[in-house]
Amino acid sequence: MQLVRVVPPSGNLTVAQQQVWLGPTLAGTPVTIWVDTDRLHVLTADGARIKSSPSRLSQRDLARLLAEGGAPAGPPPLPQPEPRTTAVEVDRIVNACGGISIAGRQISVGMPLAGQRVRIRLDGILLHVIDDAGQLRGTLRCPLPPTALGRIRDARPASAVPPPAAIPEVERVVSSNGSIQVAGQRI
Repeated sequence: MQLVRVVPPSGNLTVAQQQVWLGPTLAGTPVTIWVDTDRLHVLTADGARIKSSPSRLSQRDLARLLAEGGAPAGPPPLPQPEPRTTAVEVDRIVNACGGISIAGRQISVGMPLAGQRVRIRLDGILLHVIDDAGQLRGTLRCPLPPTALGRIRDARPASAVPPPAAIPEVERVVSSNGSIQVAGQRI
């Protein structure tokens, strides 16, 4: 939904009990609020976005605002998403400290892989570490923006993500108080 409000002298605008700090320099300025249950956007009179934040409004709050003079709104005023990049892979040898280097960034993939050749699959915000046997050894947050993936030295289009390494099974005897412990965690 959409509504028009004037920024108060304090610069702290309130929309159905959600505060949006705009600053006293915008005091007296009429702004358009585009809001749904996910996002809240503050726009200038000509439609330029001033601020966006997560919405804390419920459907009930939106219905009340609509009854108080709000209007149904069109699509959210977000920038166009970046074109989707495809996943890429690179091969690296893990150093003695358990790290690799990609695009000048040092990434720790784990000491157990030290000295081994690994395949690194970079897929958007994820980085998958795959060992020589083709087993997924770990998934980390990718330190590179998705737009930089195509510029990595010796990168190639990625293959499918392999399944994780076999999950170990353990047997335990339940204690007299009804608990067991696995890998240091009490259950």
